[in-house]
Amino acid sequence: MSRAACRSSAWSGYRMRRLQEARERVRAAVRNSGFSFPGTRVVAALAPANLKKAGPAYDLPIAVATIIATGQAPAESGRLNPAG
Repeated sequence: MSRAACRSSAWSGYRMRRLQEARERVRAAVRNSGFSFPGTRVVAALAPANLKKAGPAYDLPIAVATIIATGQAPAESGRLNPAG
């Protein structure tokens, strides 16, 4: 199986159209920040499902969590300080 075929994301709690938009925003944010988006599966569960999740409010936390989870930066890294 090719590396491109392994790339996928599984996010729950979003509607389908908004889900695709959010995936692309997060992927772009990770790459534009100088990190690489993983070639493995990314799972983001946004619970509880009854809370509205519209717009880019969760994009930054998902992008930072992806960077930390893939070992590209430690959680206490100053490089990940969005306010600084």
